[in-house]
Amino acid sequence: MEKKVTFLFGSGADTDACKKLKSGATFAADIISNKYNSIIESLLGEKLGNFKLIYPSSKKIYIETILSNEEKSIELFGEELVDKIKKYSNRSSSEKYENEKKDINKKCSQWYKLLTQGAKQCTNDLKIKKFFLENAVLFSSLDEKFNSLRNFELDANAKRVINTYYTVYISMFEKLYDLENFDWNFESIFNTLREDRVLNISHSCYYKTIRNLNCNVVTTNYTSLAEVLSNKKTVYLHGKLNWFEDIKGLSVYDCKDKKQREILLKLTEKNKNSIIPFIFIPSGIKPIICKKQIVEFYDFVTYLEKSNLLCTIGYKFNSEDNHINSIIIDWLNADSNNKLVFFNFNDEVDLKKYSWINYDVYDLRDISIHSFENMLNSNHRIINIPIDEDNSRIAFSTFTELIKDPNRIF
Repeated sequence: MEKKVTFLFGSGADTDACKKLKSGATFAADIISNKYNSIIESLLGEKLGNFKLIYPSSKKIYIETILSNEEKSIELFGEELVDKIKKYSNRSSSEKYENEKKDINKKCSQWYKLLTQGAKQCTNDLKIKKFFLENAVLFSSLDEKFNSLRNFELDANAKRVINTYYTVYISMFEKLYDLENFDWNFESIFNTLREDRVLNISHSCYYKTIRNLNCNVVTTNYTSLAEVLSNKKTVYLHGKLNWFEDIKGLSVYDCKDKKQREILLKLTEKNKNSIIPFIFIPSGIKPIICKKQIVEFYDFVTYLEKSNLLCTIGYKFNSEDNHINSIIIDWLNADSNNKLVFFNFNDEVDLKKYSWINYDVYDLRDISIHSFENMLNSNHRIINIPIDEDNSRIAFSTFTELIKDPNRIF
């Protein structure tokens, strides 16, 4: 049986297809500023809209971001402040660091104002703002609150989780669709998703490139872009914009399905606070809670078992995706003929830093877009293809042309 190539698309692939779609720093900025609180209020009521994740008194996010990026932090804030934060973070319950606490409280309050105010800022302020937005350890703060969703009565932590999920959801939704004079209610959202009137699609993109390729398609994105533009059945590992979870009823519904949409509309009328988007935002916690999710991961595993080549693009192997990375490494271990090819945008991925890859077993090789043919008799199991904004589509197109005949390269 001929084995198909499996493509795993991350957020960078969606951005390639729709330039307005962003992630990372954009989500962080929206969450920190509670940008969509008025929309969330219109959907869920005033109480949910006001429960933002970060407050002026918040310290943990700033401290963990600095500690997780120590070298960058020392360069930006100085060794004295970083050392003070390290000592404060490592203190035992019996120790008192009142002076450090006051200084850190003051700094965190300043950083909050810096991140949430819209006024012009000096060069150093802009550097600090960029640092926190690009590196903010937002989701560890969210992870510790996630367990509260299981309680029948939603407490403050549960409401902060729900607010954050809707913030990410609305941020993506408004960039995808024509929302002029949009009435923010669940029926309008469901109808828009059903019609799928996505705007601002690139004339050429990774998804369109594989239309005529016999391959499997998997995505960590929530949009239907991969499926619509590639015209292929797509596996959704992290949920979909049209899936909604009833956290009290322990069910997930697809608003594109007529019967399920009717159920959702009744649920949102009865208790809208129990309905949240079924998407996995960047987080270390990815609980298995429904059959839909199990089926998607089963399909991913099945695709890999029928592939000897996995190609990733727009995917960064981040630790919050270790539930996916573990499946990939198991697949690599299962057969010495299996190969991982990843398109590395602006050298953002350094797989040598990942402990789950054993370099005594796997060779890592860099291949430029001018030497794809060198993969012909390659014994390397993991192949890194550096790309940038200027050559990414050319590189991907060249690669897909070569693998139309699997025997030509591998």
